[in-house]
Amino acid sequence: FMQTPQGKLYLNNASDVYPNFNFNLTHAGDWVLVVSDAYHIIGVDVMKVQCQPPVSNTADNVADFFDRFTCVFTAAEWKVIMQAIGPRDKLEQFYTFWTLKEAYLKA
Repeated sequence: FMQTPQGKLYLNNASDVYPNFNFNLTHAGDWVLVVSDAYHIIGVDVMKVQCQPPVSNTADNVADFFDRFTCVFTAAEWKVIMQAIGPRDKLEQFYTFWTLKEAYLKA
């Protein structure tokens, strides 16, 4: 294994055709996702949207949950999240942005 300057692991292949084996994996519940690329450093994330404790499917509980993450998203992202109709849709939009950010940071 080799490491990028940021500490991300990859396999060095010393081949001109496929120089490296960059990979990332994630899991959530029953889901496992693995991605790889020979040329690009990549990241992936998966999240199962769950409307149960600590977040139940009510507007008040979702709002309380969101309060913990006010500094994580931009104003534009919060606007999109809050424009979703109903608590479940808001959570789905929240987790969409969350997993995108996780995947980006993992790369």
